[in-house]
Amino acid sequence: MRWLVTGARGMLGQDVMAALRARRETVMGLGRRELDVTDEAAVRRVIGDYRPGVVLNCAAWTAVAAAQAHEDAALRVGANAQAVKQRVLAARRELRAMLAG
Repeated sequence: MRWLVTGARGMLGQDVMAALRARRETVMGLGRRELDVTDEAAVRRVIGDYRPGVVLNCAAWTAVAAAQAHEDAALRVGANAQAVKQRVLAARRELRAMLAG
């Protein structure tokens, strides 16, 4: 199974990547520089190109002072887990439709 881990350069993401690699899973890890999880088109593109079986969103804003200074951006990332899930499901439906048609 192919795994996609967002937030792969963060604390949790690094641990998840290490655990998946230790199990010899096929995994692509993307950090903030590679994928902005608040960018719907970018998320769809990555899902369509990589076609993961599992998407694990580890993206979070953990720098407290920076989060306070950039509250709107931090809230978009922090509250974005449900939005990422919806984008992944939508991209998956689109991909299935393309493959079927």
